Amino acid sequence: MPSAPDPAPPPPKPRKRWLPRLRFSLRTLVILVLLIGSGMTFVAHWQPWYRVADVMTEKSIGHVEYSADSRHIGIIEDNYGTALAPGAKTRPYALLLLDSQTGALAKRFTEDFPSGFIVENLVLWSPDMKRTGLQFTEAATYCTKARMWDLASGEIVPPEDVAKIVNAPRHNATELMHLWVKDGSVWIWKDGRPVKEVLPSTTVLRAAAQTNGQRLFTLEVDFNIEQHGRRQSSELRIWDLTTGTPLSRLPAFADELTLSNDGNSIIAYSDEYNSVQLFHRRRPEYWWGVAWLPEFWLTVLFAGALGWSVWRDGKSQPSNSPQRT
Repeated sequence: MPSAPDPAPPPPKPRKRWLPRLRFSLRTLVILVLLIGSGMTFVAHWQPWYRVADVMTEKSIGHVEYSADSRHIGIIEDNYGTALAPGAKTRPYALLLLDSQTGALAKRFTEDFPSGFIVENLVLWSPDMKRTGLQFTEAATYCTKARMWDLASGEIVPPEDVAKIVNAPRHNATELMHLWVKDGSVWIWKDGRPVKEVLPSTTVLRAAAQTNGQRLFTLEVDFNIEQHGRRQSSELRIWDLTTGTPLSRLPAFADELTLSNDGNSIIAYSDEYNSVQLFHRRRPEYWWGVAWLPEFWLTVLFAGALGWSVWRDGKSQPSNSPQRT
């Protein structure tokens, strides 16, 4: 009598997993990549101020100034400290115009003036911002002359039009608060005397603030740190003018600074090293200023979308529990 076949071995028991199996949809992976990208961009753009460009000039810098509409930056290469060639009767000067958004060179105007004239720390602008130029003063007679150029064509403006522009009220001067730096401390200067100390310090070299602004810009120097072969390290700092709270700090190798009319751009420059550094304001300096960044809201949006997508993936996974018959 044939024997009964051996019963089939029981199926192997599934291995017990300590962690649940995670399965993500393509939608979740795409949102995760977008979240990582927006988060990295948000971290990279966290600082309220950033450096736009570094510009090196051929000659020494005499003066730097914004136009009234803050679209251009005028740089005067005075070349006054260089020795003239034997028998030379003129001295070369140059006016450089930079694009205030990118720092790129837009125009360069040159002029040879008699050696007895000295260029003033002043960039002339017409009321329509279509012409610009330089003003010179003769050292012996204090007689002034001006030379202006048309921005579009580069041609020299006729003298009669130059006289009208020079005699008209200036349109490019930034309204700055009168500040006084003494022994590294910053004071408000009024009626010929310091009236209020706004920043007690010992390292401030230059300070600037707009009359209607709430921020104080200082250029601080530490002569105990070596930088670029000199025992000097400078730093650009932004303060709350009312409370004296530090808001932001930027490395800037410079000894002069200039503000734009809208207060959203700063130039730090060094006449000794012929360097110009352009900084732009990305957002308000306070902690809530991150709300001005589109990257912040994209990161919040993608983080919420990722959480929702993971929850949907968990809901759509099949259950492993046996069903009752």
